[in-house]
Amino acid sequence: MITLSLQNLMDEVVREWPINEDIYPSLKGMKLGSRNLFATEHIQLHLIKTMGNLACALETRDHAGGATNEFQITRCISKAFTEIIRMAEVNGYDEKSLLTKGDLQDTMDFWQEKSAITNEVYPGLNGIHKDELKHRVIRLAYNRVQEALGDLARVLEIAYLTSGIAWLNIKQPVLNIFIAILRLADIHGYGALTLIEACHERLRMSKRKANDNS
Repeated sequence: MITLSLQNLMDEVVREWPINEDIYPSLKGMKLGSRNLFATEHIQLHLIKTMGNLACALETRDHAGGATNEFQITRCISKAFTEIIRMAEVNGYDEKSLLTKGDLQDTMDFWQEKSAITNEVYPGLNGIHKDELKHRVIRLAYNRVQEALGDLARVLEIAYLTSGIAWLNIKQPVLNIFIAILRLADIHGYGALTLIEACHERLRMSKRKANDNS
């Protein structure tokens, strides 16, 4: 039975997405700090690819007379959430340190109130037809994810410039990405339980695909 436990999902993601020398030969001979840096950068690339696919879905809508590929958007968001919790685990996060309030739904509600995308905050949304409004709000939430990914990229560059001295500074950008993706999921219509269910289903499908190819 699927529960609201983010930790159970994180544990399953770690089991199904091992980061070791068998899968990533580049890890051979690396010390722990370098391994974590490699893992963070690799997952960063996954996130960039996923957000690129989401951008394709959003951009295509502009040419489709308002028709949106909801399936692709939904799929990209659950994939991005799976990727960011894997990155969070690599950087020492667990459920308790990721959640701002109570469980995942409480945290989603907290950030919805604290970081709302409304006409009052963004006057430029005034006058937009309701059918277009959700799409514009999702674009704003998408931009927040991109901004958080940009912050991570800058910190990763500093880690190289300082021979890894800035490693601890990576944790905050990772948390910011988590929050931004959580807000995107909430705005798109995910609740905490449906988001966790979608991620578990994604992992099951990946496992079945791997078994079929073995």
